Amino acid sequence: MSDLSIKRPSKAQTTKEKLIQEVAGVDGNVKVNFNLPRTLLKQTKIRCAEEGRSMSQLVRELLTSYLHKST
Repeated sequence: MSDLSIKRPSKAQTTKEKLIQEVAGVDGNVKVNFNLPRTLLKQTKIRCAEEGRSMSQLVRELLTSYLHKST
């Protein structure tokens, strides 16, 4: 059996490389997955859109603020 693919080799390789870089955090960022209640996610997306910022920005700001609190 052959290892041939119907995808264009350059595109398949690019996708694979992007996934590897994303998982490895090569660009300094790491992808994080977690569960949220649907209503909380919906409300948060609406609020972020109204404020013109991404959910990633919001989460970074909240985590930074949390970590800078004195214990």
